[in-house]
Parts: sequence; C-alpha cells; structure tokens
Amino acid sequence: MPKFISATHDKATLTVQYVADNGDILLRSGGTIPWRFNNPGDMRPPPMHKGKRPAGVVRTHIGIGDSKSGEFYIFPDYDTGWKEKFALLRRKYNAMSISDAMYVYAPPNENDTERYIAAICKGTGYDRTRRLDSMSDAELESMMTVMKQHEGYNNLVNTRHEQWIRTASVTLSNGAQPIPDQKVVVRAKGKEIVAKTDKTGQLPLMPFEAAGEQIQLFIEHSAGLKQIGEIVTQAKSAAYVFFHDLITVSAPTGSHFAKDPVRHDKPAGFRYRIVSGDTLGKIAAKFKVSVEQLQKDNRLHSTRIFAGDYLYINMPKPEDGHSPHSRAQQKPKPEAAPKPASSDRGGAHDGGSASNEKAGDLSDIVASVLDTGKPAGAGGVPGAASQPKPASRAGEAHPSAGASHGEVARAEAPHTESDAAAASAPAASSLPADAAKSGGANATLDRSKQGQGHPVALLNGDSKEAPWMAFAIEQAKLWHGQKEAVITKTINYHHEVGSALKSLVGDGNPWCASFVNWCLKQALYKMTAAPADSQSFRHSNNFVKIDKPVFGAVAVYKHRKGGHAAFVYAQTSTGAPILLGGNQSDAINFGMQLPSEFKGFYVPAAYLKFAQEQLAKGVKLETSTPKDLNDEFHITFAKKKKNADR
Repeated sequence: MPKFISATHDKATLTVQYVADNGDILLRSGGTIPWRFNNPGDMRPPPMHKGKRPAGVVRTHIGIGDSKSGEFYIFPDYDTGWKEKFALLRRKYNAMSISDAMYVYAPPNENDTERYIAAICKGTGYDRTRRLDSMSDAELESMMTVMKQHEGYNNLVNTRHEQWIRTASVTLSNGAQPIPDQKVVVRAKGKEIVAKTDKTGQLPLMPFEAAGEQIQLFIEHSAGLKQIGEIVTQAKSAAYVFFHDLITVSAPTGSHFAKDPVRHDKPAGFRYRIVSGDTLGKIAAKFKVSVEQLQKDNRLHSTRIFAGDYLYINMPKPEDGHSPHSRAQQKPKPEAAPKPASSDRGGAHDGGSASNEKAGDLSDIVASVLDTGKPAGAGGVPGAASQPKPASRAGEAHPSAGASHGEVARAEAPHTESDAAAASAPAASSLPADAAKSGGANATLDRSKQGQGHPVALLNGDSKEAPWMAFAIEQAKLWHGQKEAVITKTINYHHEVGSALKSLVGDGNPWCASFVNWCLKQALYKMTAAPADSQSFRHSNNFVKIDKPVFGAVAVYKHRKGGHAAFVYAQTSTGAPILLGGNQSDAINFGMQLPSEFKGFYVPAAYLKFAQEQLAKGVKLETSTPKDLNDEFHITFAKKKKNADR
C-alpha cells in the first residue's frame, strides 16, 4: 500500500491532492473537511507569525490545507488523524469536565456549545461534569466517536469522490549531483510546457492517463532545443533520472584595463574539499602553495588529512573550525508559545464547512497540469516534502528515443569547466585596437591572474565526490563523541527531516537514518520517504544499490531488533567497511557492524553515474581502523555493549 508523503488542497475545487511515495496521486474531493483532510478532529496549525509558522506539537501531518473556514492539518490517513485528536484531548483537556472542555474546544462564538455537550452526554451516557482524566482510553474514544458524528464527518457522502492518477517523476543529474533550477521543455500529447527543476534536480510530477504515452524532454542549447530524453509511460507510476554533463560556475573578474595598476600577487583564498586519494603534497602542488603553508593556515600538526574534510587555501582557517553552513551550531529553538484552542482545533462545523462548497471537476485538474505547468506534487510540510523517485531499482536512467532500455540518455554539455581551472583570456594581438588603446601607456596586455590587463576569472572547482560527507564530518567534529542527550538539546535530526519523533534520546527514537538523511538533505539530495527508518534506503527509488562500496555510500544493516544505516568512510586491512554514522553508541563516530547483518550499499540515484565511474577506476577506500579514526578526529565516547544502534 503506498504511503502518502505530502498533500495540498485546492480551495476552489475542494480537492486534496495526496502524493504517495511511489509517485501515485490520489485526488479526493467533495465530502466534508474532516473526511477530505483525514482530520476527524478539525485540528488547526499554529497561525503564521511574521511570515513564518511556529513549530507546533503536531508533527504527523503531511500538509496544511486552506479553506473557507481557515487552515487545517492534512493527515496521511484516518488513523493518524484519529490518534492526533486523541492525543489533543489528553494533552489539553484531560483535567477538564466535558462541559468545560467543550466551551474551549467548541466556543459559543463558533458553535452551539450546549447542543454539542448534550449530544455527547446523550451518545455516551456520561454526565457533563465528568472529567476526561476519569475516562479510560476506550471511554474517551467512545466520546470521540460521538463528537465525530456530531461534527458531520460522514455528512455529504454522496458528494465524495476519489481518483487515482499515475505520474512520471524526472530528476536531472550531472552524474554526481542534482541539477537545480534547470529549465526543461516538456512535450506530451501535442502540448508543450516549460518546467524547472527544484533544488534537488526534480521536475514537477507529470501525470499521465495510460501506458504507452510519450513524454519528451528538451533543454535550451546553443544551437536550439536539444532532446535529453524520452519517456514511454508504464502502467504504473515510475521515476527516471537523466544524466546531463552540465557544470555551471561563476566568478568575479578584475577591472578590464586598470589605470596605473598595482599588481596584487596574493591570490584570493578559498576552501577546498578533500577527496579520496588526496595528500597534502598533491593539494599543495595543485594550487601552487607549499605544504608548510597549508599546515600553518590550517593549523595542522602533521601532514595527515581526511577525505570529506576541508582545507583552506591561501587563507587561514577560521577560528571556530566549522563551516558557516553548520545548522547544529544554532542555539536551541525556544518552545512554541501556548496556543489558543483554535490553534489545535477549529470550532465544530455541524456537517463540516464543506457543506456549502461545490466540488469541482477532477478531469479539469488533471488536464491543467500540462496546460499550466502546475506542480502536481508541490507543497506539503517543510522537511517532509514530496519524495518522487529517480529511475528504477536497478538505477538506470530511462533513455531517449532509439536507446535500449537501461541506457543512459545523455546530452552534450553546452559548457563545462575542469576542476579548479582558470579561463584563459584572449592574446594581446587578438584585442580590438580601441580596447588596447584604452589602457594607455600603463596598460599591461598579459594574461593576468592579478586582475590587470585583460582579466581572468579564477574558478575554484569543487569535487563531485559525496558532497554530503562534508556535513557528516562536520557534525562528527562538532560533537566529538558527545551523547544524544546533549546533541538533541541543539538539533533534533528527526525534526529536521520531517519525522514526528520528538527527541534523539531513548530506545524508541533510533536516529541513525535521520542523521544520514539530514546530511543528504543539506547537500540537496533527495531523502527517503520514511527518513527515520534505516531500511527505507532499501526500498526507496531515490537510492540505488551498488555491488561494492564507494566513499560516502550508505551501508544498511538489519538485525532482529531493528537495523542500522551509516556512511562508508574507510575500510580495515581485511576490507571490512568502517562507518561514519549517528546513533552508534548514542553518538556520532566511526564504527563497524556485523557482516552477517549487512543488506547492501546504496547511493543517491543522482550520484549513480559518478559512483560507477569511481568503481570502474578502481578508486580505493582508505585503510584504517575505527579506533584510529576516532582518535584522529578527537572523538571520545563510551561504547555500549548492547543496543548500540537500537
């Protein structure tokens, strides 16, 4: 059964669009708001404050829908909505009598409160003075059933309508990273729209009616539109990754011809991410600096460096030692202010506010997707956004016309830059006469790295190798072995990836997968649909299984009490993977798992091509031990003997 991961509400047509983890879309229209939103308690989100919505207690919703009666939570299914209403009554009204609770829950300015109380008492046989904390869970649910009937959950049954739609999900990648903000021309059924990839390289979901339909994809090229692929739809929703060798870089230049120029021989400083196989000597030679200068600028006590970490070139390392993107350095967020009753639940609607609304034509909604380019999977909850899938389980990109199934549909890149390359300026002889003359007697017509003459822009290329590992290493260095009880006071990885788990602490809150997904999210890769589940990488079409480990691959393990997921960082002398992960003895550190529990290595689908190239080149993992790595990263922690990863 598909799991819904995001939802939006069309106020005009009274239709909720539920997006499932397999790409399917359910359009639910008509009925009442409690039915349409899977929200039998009519629970509301906290109101917006200064353009932002404060974090509420409810974390299980997958969207927020606007209606004529205001905003309400949208839950993935009825049971989730029911449990949230139960939790609300216990949390907020437990110490009140039925009468007192209803005057807050359904205030007289919005409802006939006395009629509501009378309905509860008649339906349950409870006295209006009975307190909710005197009720057993079963008794409270009996009261909730009467409340659901009174609020009209089952009203307007004859207007209810549900329709399933299949979709094609497309991600654009350069082979290692998603390509964001890329305009793509989509042609289907004689129509053409211009869509744009989001920050994770994904286009809006594209609905289709039947198998065998053709969807063609084009991008702007110097010679005009160039086809990058073609999709022939299947009988079910499917996901596709198209690889396009595109690198976009930019850099400022100096003045074109400086008047009385002063040469600035010191190049601008920048940060370089270390990749597998790098040594301090190689990096020094690459950027024309000395090993001694690198050691001094980065405060290194030896020539030992680590893949995934950063070196500062031609500039001293900042004192805090952390990059500015570290979200874990933020101060803990304050608790949300107490909300009025209406923040959790709106007034009763006696049949639902939808009773006076008219359901729209679903065929118009479906047809409008290609007509207007409206994202079919847009919206949802921050951190729990739609998770459409790349490619198939085998990870192949679906080809352009004429290619056999499984081949990669590639496009010629309009422009590429080599790593850390500089763009050469035209020779002096090729300059226009007036341009040369404008420099006067002081013009220096040489290729100038100092910003004079005809200037160049120095482009500091970054490695494509596992960008998410920079975030994992940063967190390991930041917390240096501190336990989850300390970490969770500053950052809750569950919350950051959209999980409802409220803490990192305890056997019921395993956070290895949330940590992995958080690192991937920071690097703008797609997460799994169930980001707190270690086994979700095995079943997510956002990830592809590979035969051998590469640096940064997600290693997944399964045991009788649960499982574990962590990043491959190195290997032992016998070839066993050494993992960098969270929830390893309640901390972030380097460790190992039992080979008998191993289930596979996985990489993001958008990274597949680069991973395959690394394996083909025979790039080796560093050889080390967990103890040595923990010592070198100054990670100290007490190792648990049991339930080390819960």
